[in-house]
Amino acid sequence: MNFAPARCPILNTKPKMNFVKLSLRLTVLLAAASLGGWQAQASPFSSPNPQGNAEKFVLFGRLTQPAITCAGLRENVREDGRLRVVANWRNHEFHDRQVQIRCVFKDAAGFSTGGETSWQTLILGEGVADAMRFLASHAEARHYTLVVRQAC
Repeated sequence: MNFAPARCPILNTKPKMNFVKLSLRLTVLLAAASLGGWQAQASPFSSPNPQGNAEKFVLFGRLTQPAITCAGLRENVREDGRLRVVANWRNHEFHDRQVQIRCVFKDAAGFSTGGETSWQTLILGEGVADAMRFLASHAEARHYTLVVRQAC
């Protein structure tokens, strides 16, 4: 009987990696993780309210993302058929934050009705919440997207 140990093809196929190759691969891996990490992190804005209507929000600016969230969202259709949206915004930072918000109203198919509101400036103190109201100019608006950016 032959009791020779079995050869492992994995250990015999590749030579050991030298230090330069290893450090280069680690550098590339860390760079990719740090660049992609900001986008892959679940920001508070990705699920801005208890209903989880993340498709209703667009947030510009990486400094604004962790600071501002939508704490509540209420929408209803008025008697004249126009859509009204009330959004409660909260500042999670320890200093005042100034943002601009507008609402883009869309029809039932998801296309803009041309009824975009103008940019409204909101100044939130540290830990403060405040509401903003938006009203569609057309009765055919059924959906909307709230767009938030850092004020200049």
